[in-house]
Amino acid sequence: MKKTYIYLAVLLLTFTSCVDNPNVTEEDFLENNNSATSWIMGIKRQLALTMNDIVINSEMVSDNYFNNYTLYNKVYDIPQIDYTDIDGNSMQVEIGALREMAEYALETVLPSDPDATTQQWSYAYFAKAYALILSGENFTGLPMNSNSEAFTSSELLEASLGYLDLAIENESDAETILAYQLLKSRVYRSLGDRANAKSLAQTVISNNSLLFIVEFDGTNGVPNEIQNATFTASENRFAPLPRLDFLDPKFFDLGTASEDQKSLSLAKVEEAYLILAEAYTAENNLEMAKSTLNNLLDNVINSRPIMYLDDSEELRNGTNRQDYPTTSVEVSFESGQEFQSGYVLDRQEGLIPVYTVSGTSVTHTDIDLQKM
Repeated sequence: MKKTYIYLAVLLLTFTSCVDNPNVTEEDFLENNNSATSWIMGIKRQLALTMNDIVINSEMVSDNYFNNYTLYNKVYDIPQIDYTDIDGNSMQVEIGALREMAEYALETVLPSDPDATTQQWSYAYFAKAYALILSGENFTGLPMNSNSEAFTSSELLEASLGYLDLAIENESDAETILAYQLLKSRVYRSLGDRANAKSLAQTVISNNSLLFIVEFDGTNGVPNEIQNATFTASENRFAPLPRLDFLDPKFFDLGTASEDQKSLSLAKVEEAYLILAEAYTAENNLEMAKSTLNNLLDNVINSRPIMYLDDSEELRNGTNRQDYPTTSVEVSFESGQEFQSGYVLDRQEGLIPVYTVSGTSVTHTDIDLQKM
């Protein structure tokens, strides 16, 4: 009898050879009430685990953060990315697990559960699509199905569009549908299809508070690892690029860390505005590009929540970098440019602003002066 290990949202069931639990067989699991609900919760858990791997490594490669701690990759900061790197393999494994859990839901769990809802079908289609998006955005090639050949990044992204359409078709929540449309816009942009990317982005900006998230659970072993790396851990594991210091930390905890795990954005309306501004710039429509960015400031970013936080325990330099400022200093973006204040904060002076969804130092004047 085939056995399947069931990943639930609240715990990972493990078994010893001395225990005979019929609920871990595939047949009995599928016959249980609410098998679809349990499996979809497991997919949500896997999505959180996948994003932990993707975000930690992407932040290092992007140079948003400097790795101060040996727990994480030693060479992505350079950046040096080798196909034999264990962290690259880990990302592939997590994406593959998300993809296969979604596939199993679509092929086996949902069809077997008469109580499965259309929204559960929608989420499974989304999860499959998002696994393909992560594959195409982060790798030159990965399998599209279990034990299949590797497909190119473009093929993976193109395949995601069909699953997003099915997710939209089965979804009844208007805001979730907009989030899936935003993901489609993002995919079309990556594929170089400006017309479709622009058309979908224009639809999405009808909701200036759109935010599609993945949640974490510190109590049951699925904490937000970038929150741990940038705030919770006493080692100051990640230090931000000095010019981005004023945006850090985005994730934080008050009281008991395990009980205050912040969510992570998978899609937000800000991206639609940026896609549109980029499209207008490519069309040499600079006035529309500037207008779009000014609207982004007024309609979205300036309305996103800000809170003030005591961050005096954070040294921001990992305790081992002499070249990293821990008090407020002026910084320059390029050699020869004037130095500017407000980018590196002195966290000993008092409460600092925290931009929990998005923030920027860009002003209307900065936008209007750009020649693009």
